[in-house]
Amino acid sequence: MVWGSAGGFKSCDSLLQRVRDNDSKLTSVVILPMKTFGATEVTTLAQILESGLNTNLKSISASGHKVPPEALETLGKALATTGGQYVKQLSIGDESMGDEGVVALLQPLLETCHLEHVDFGFKSLSPTGTAMIGKALGASGLKKLEIYRNPTIGDDGMLALVSNAKDAVDSKQDDDDDDDDDAPQFIFSSLEFLDISECAVGPKGMEALTKRLLSSSEEEATTTTTTTTTTKPTQQRPKAMELIASLNPLTSKSGALLGTLISTNTLCKLSVKKCQLGDDGILALMEAASSSLSAVVLLSSLDLSQNGLTTVGASGMASILLKAKQQQQFSSLTELNLSGNRDVGPQGVVELAKAFSSPDNNVCTLDMGSTSCGIEGAAALLQNCPSLKSLRLFDNNLQCEGLESIAPHLQGGHLTLEHLDLGGNRAKAPAVATLLSSILKENPDPNFLSVLNTVELGGNQGSDEVEEIITSMSKSRPEIDVARDKPKAQQNDEQEGEGNLFQNPNTSWVQH
Repeated sequence: MVWGSAGGFKSCDSLLQRVRDNDSKLTSVVILPMKTFGATEVTTLAQILESGLNTNLKSISASGHKVPPEALETLGKALATTGGQYVKQLSIGDESMGDEGVVALLQPLLETCHLEHVDFGFKSLSPTGTAMIGKALGASGLKKLEIYRNPTIGDDGMLALVSNAKDAVDSKQDDDDDDDDDAPQFIFSSLEFLDISECAVGPKGMEALTKRLLSSSEEEATTTTTTTTTTKPTQQRPKAMELIASLNPLTSKSGALLGTLISTNTLCKLSVKKCQLGDDGILALMEAASSSLSAVVLLSSLDLSQNGLTTVGASGMASILLKAKQQQQFSSLTELNLSGNRDVGPQGVVELAKAFSSPDNNVCTLDMGSTSCGIEGAAALLQNCPSLKSLRLFDNNLQCEGLESIAPHLQGGHLTLEHLDLGGNRAKAPAVATLLSSILKENPDPNFLSVLNTVELGGNQGSDEVEEIITSMSKSRPEIDVARDKPKAQQNDEQEGEGNLFQNPNTSWVQH
């Protein structure tokens, strides 16, 4: 990988020369925004690729550069040639790129496209741009598509994306004489990763995406799913994918749609952070996901953070998980993020802990930060969840009583937890000292073998006593790192002349 250094701080001349020379070590270029990479440089790069001189360059990352449509069209034409077939990843342009730039770049790729990863994030796209993406890439071998931070896409843009992708698939199928007419054809059939976060996509847009991901058959697409019921497609997509749809107004109406994508093993990872799902949406998602016709759901990671989940929703979610666990449907789920759902409360966390205590549970990374878990919830998670390796309890306002209450559960460390985040809980120094002393203390069980290696305590008060305990720990338990707030005096020394780099008087750091 080369970062665009050249003759002169901003010049890319020497980098382009290396591309022309087919430098075998130059397989990826990252051209930072402070470099000069405009029409002239893009045109030069396109000419080199089209000439066939370079066969080693696989990845071009040049986001943040203003490139006119004419130059983007030249690059697109080069990528469509035999010489451009080696480039598999492309990220180019800035916020001014817009629909015009995307159309100019992709129009030459309608017939032939070798790209496997395209990043059009933060490019001011609207339905016109997404229509061209679907038309040019919907029937290609694209594996990764990023169109995040384009708030003018909306539901219409999502519909334009998938409908044009379907047309592309249908056209390709008609043109291919060797194609089996009975074989299922999906839009973006090779896709492994899709990021549509911050694109103002609502329930209508998610419904359009869900239908077309499940099948490009018109009959199935019109009956596959509604906001309340789902019908399983007759065929499964070739490969499960990761979907990031965070910061979209999906609302509760999208819950069953998302659950259908999970139950059909269309998704292996899902992130819907801050999507206004609420209890109803999350429970609809979990119910639909657990209705899988497959023995095992392939979902391994689920992010439901900041979605208005309450105690009622958390308890319902726990019940669904327990029921599904009996059939081992969620045995692939290893990572769950419920942080930022502040109304889950102690009882909701306790109920979830019961679900995670099941012998069939495989969740090893759990984020319960900012869930108002309370002492009871924190203790339940530390005591009853043997599969957990990483637990985040950040910003739960446990304070002194909380840290002192859970300290006995950490005597000598922990049997299964490797990483524990107790940061931001506003505990005073004596309580922090009590917690650390308990970890440092030998466990009375002779067979006890701790695996704890990281404890985060930033956002709690420190003191000389705390530092002394950490010093002792570094000698007797060197495998444990403790992250905590720097002493204020040390921060002041480091910040002098640099302005305030931190949001509060303290900042987290790690003791190695």
